[in-house]
Amino acid sequence: RNGAALPGATAAVYSKTFDPTNDVGTYTVTVTGPCGSTTSAAATVTNSTTTVWQGPVDGISGIAGTAWELASNWTCGVPTRTIDVVIPTDIIDGYPVIRSSVSGEVRNLTINSGGFGAFLTVQGRLQVFGEVVNRGGVFDASAGTIEFAANTDQVIAAGLFSNNTVKDLVISTNVSLEGALNLTGA
Repeated sequence: RNGAALPGATAAVYSKTFDPTNDVGTYTVTVTGPCGSTTSAAATVTNSTTTVWQGPVDGISGIAGTAWELASNWTCGVPTRTIDVVIPTDIIDGYPVIRSSVSGEVRNLTINSGGFGAFLTVQGRLQVFGEVVNRGGVFDASAGTIEFAANTDQVIAAGLFSNNTVKDLVISTNVSLEGALNLTGA
């Protein structure tokens, strides 16, 4: 990686679990045989900028199966303020829930519609650092906190939230409200 040999990468096959903190970089493979060696073209490994909800993996059910903070429920790990999120439709085993003890982050959030629809339930806190697009899914924040926290202007579209209701709304930037919004928090 980045011109340095990987310890233990000397067999015909090398595999490891991706660590987004330490494994990003440029990789080449050098193969050595009796007649010399050859080096492959460079391949760059980066963190994906989008993670998609895939629901619970086999053997995980109940609360863990819908836990926002469980990496295995996402295609590319738990979302952060620099990662876009897509909540697809037709996930049969469960949609994400940010429970009351959990804080989530997302850059841009897209909630799709169709077949069974798509759902996101916020009972804890969700910080949004980009835009939110709801294409007809269910975005339930009636028991949670939504914080718009971008460094640029943000928009709360009409009908973004289920029943146009959010328990608590925190605005840390300029936010335009394009429709009615009911705030029910204390």
